[in-house]
Amino acid sequence: MTTNFKHSALGTAITLALAACGGGGGSSTDSAAPGATASLTLTGTAATGQAIANAVVEAKCHIGTGTGVTKVDGSYSIDIAGGSLPCVLEVRPAAGATLHAVAEGSGTGTATVNVTPLTELVAAHATRGAPADLFASFDAAAQSKVNAAAVNAAMATLVAALQGIVDVTGLNPMRDALVAANGAVAGNAHDQKLDALKAALAAAQTTLAELTAAVAANAASSAAIRTVVQPATASCAGLRSGKYRVLNPHEVGFDATHVAHLISVDAARLSATDDADATRTPLALTAVSGSACKFTAPSTHGTQTVYATRSGLAIALAPSSTGQLRTSLIVPEQALPVAELAGNWNFLEFSRDTTSSAFAQDAGTATIDAAGQLTGGSVCVGLNTCSAFTGALESFTVNAAGGFDLGTARAFAFKTPSGKVSLFLIDRGTGSVTVLTKQAPLALPAVGLVQKFWDFTIASNGVP
Repeated sequence: MTTNFKHSALGTAITLALAACGGGGGSSTDSAAPGATASLTLTGTAATGQAIANAVVEAKCHIGTGTGVTKVDGSYSIDIAGGSLPCVLEVRPAAGATLHAVAEGSGTGTATVNVTPLTELVAAHATRGAPADLFASFDAAAQSKVNAAAVNAAMATLVAALQGIVDVTGLNPMRDALVAANGAVAGNAHDQKLDALKAALAAAQTTLAELTAAVAANAASSAAIRTVVQPATASCAGLRSGKYRVLNPHEVGFDATHVAHLISVDAARLSATDDADATRTPLALTAVSGSACKFTAPSTHGTQTVYATRSGLAIALAPSSTGQLRTSLIVPEQALPVAELAGNWNFLEFSRDTTSSAFAQDAGTATIDAAGQLTGGSVCVGLNTCSAFTGALESFTVNAAGGFDLGTARAFAFKTPSGKVSLFLIDRGTGSVTVLTKQAPLALPAVGLVQKFWDFTIASNGVP
């Protein structure tokens, strides 16, 4: 079996391109006296690490709506005659972002519902969408999403995503006691976690709105959310602390250890450590003045240049002993489940049969099922007619060291904060490289939209 998409038997392709809280509702149905109307009372605190004072709090529930105003300490109370859970709440501060929270359950009584940046994230995950949209249309379909299972799943994802950043283990941000800092009053431990989240967002050069969108788009796993909350370098929000997979086609046949090895980036120190070789001195990165997300670093044969993108992907170009540039693809390391590969993909490939063969450019499509099995696709060699895959097709299997295996190729998936998945493969036998991106409908961009990109090209001799 061959190892390039272009052959009839698809072989190895290389692709470039909070803990679960007790369920149940916040109240139980009350028995009303004859002639009286049962009521729902919502109480809580609105805070961001500081109390949100004198702000309107509005609640929409399964039955009934209500409005209140926060006090100096951020506390509020809303009585809804005849009201019943579930509910969604919105707090509109005089300055700062609007915040939301959900209250699962059913019936009347009293429910505690704090409204904070953490509850904004829980609402986004539990309902798989923008909390503002949930509040705008809290119809029957929206109400069905506000349940104990969804809230508990959201908590668990946030615990995993914020691990090492903010410890929210065991915290129920909606119901747990919240004393918000105000004036001479210090915040309690719950409030201090909100301070920690605010500091983490600043260090990551990420807004709460951006993190909320990432949480809503990545409900299936926490990997992409973890990527976006890591500390970023001062000059580039895309280059963050954490593990990166470096794919080096030029090392195939020379240094197997560094064909697809891990590095650890320290954004504060602007350094990168080779996880595969502890004896190597950490690499010092220097930001290029006047050019965001461009860095230089020493290499064996001179100075290499690193170009990073907002998503976290990067390219390194380093001179070889002959003076030609060598390419390294740098991908944030994410532990995605194989089910994330399911779907239809487009691919571009830079392939060859052996390490001494000339490279060829291919393009095509591939279909992968939820178990990682390639089930079909087509390949177009150069500008020739495309042909369907034939013969036995291989499967992606999880590699304990990270990523996936596909025949003789290592494959690494990367999911952006918006939920888009790319797959990067490198063949350990030939050095062929392939980039796959999932097919998705795209809207036309707005007139006047400006976006900046690094433009990266590889010539037919493999030189960038």
